[in-house]
Amino acid sequence: MDAIIGATQILKTEGVQFVINLYGPLKADVIKKVKIAKVDDVVLFKGEVAQVELAKAMQQSTALILYSRYETFGCVIIEANACGIPVIVSDIEVFKELVQDGVNGLLVKQNNSAALANALKKFINKKIQFDEQIISDSIHRYDYDFVGKVFYDLFQECYGESEDHIT
Repeated sequence: MDAIIGATQILKTEGVQFVINLYGPLKADVIKKVKIAKVDDVVLFKGEVAQVELAKAMQQSTALILYSRYETFGCVIIEANACGIPVIVSDIEVFKELVQDGVNGLLVKQNNSAALANALKKFINKKIQFDEQIISDSIHRYDYDFVGKVFYDLFQECYGESEDHIT
């Protein structure tokens, strides 16, 4: 969160117009850091909301920022992309499996407020543009048919056509 706050300070100092809506548990230390950084006018705490409300907010967003130091998978990236929303993420390995830089999101050097601010500025100023249809189409690799075919093909590769192995 520190890098996001730092990037927010940089953007605000440069006069860039933006708002970041934060969803999730309200943590006193994060709220305090945002106030100390004097970015509480552009970082809005929404708290925990119902899944339906969160989905609606995501659909109305221009981007999702998930600037983590580590993640196990990143389902929220897939959810954002399903809505046609690009993601701005740290360049950790797990995100490189989900994000094609410049296609469905941006990979940004990890733990670097300046790099994040630069990527956000390019996005906000529309120097980087994304095609919502291409983004939403890119998630086909997570649908039942695609995943089922991958498992079927793997099974065929391992066991062949023999009906002895099919139950």
